[in-house]
Parts: sequence; C-alpha cells; structure tokens
Amino acid sequence: MKVALDTKNLPGRMSPWRNATDMNVKLSDEAKLHMLANRAQVLKNMVGVADHWRTFLQACTGAGKELSELDAFKNEVLHSSDELPTN
Repeated sequence: MKVALDTKNLPGRMSPWRNATDMNVKLSDEAKLHMLANRAQVLKNMVGVADHWRTFLQACTGAGKELSELDAFKNEVLHSSDELPTN
C-alpha cells in the first residue's frame, strides 16, 4: 500500500496539540481547568498517540528523495516523542 505523508505540514499540525497539552498556548480558563483536572489522562493519551505515530512511522519506507524527507520527518517526530513521559 502506498501512503502519501505531508511531511512539510504534519509537524505544524502536531505542534499546537503538543503546546496545548503543555499549556504553552493561550487557553480559556475553562480549558486550563479541564487540562489540570484531567492531567494524568491527557498525558496518558498523548503517550498513546506518540506510540501509534512511532509504530506507523517505523513501518514506513521511501525511495530516492522521498527517503531522505521521510527519514528527516521520522527523526523529528520520533525524537520529539522521546521527550514524552512514560507510563
């Protein structure tokens, strides 16, 4: 199966999610309270999603120019998920 990854835009779409989880973006008071009250579950979910990304990306292969782009993307995503807390 061939899957096309938008390696140029995906990191930009992941960043707001990570930043919101880390509360590094403007959030409403209601959202802040939700994030704090559910911190353990939010972090557990983030680790789960990171594990799914890791599994998916490790199975991906590319050729030629795509290979170097894929390798750079894998390095960016997998390295940043290493910074996540573990269970």
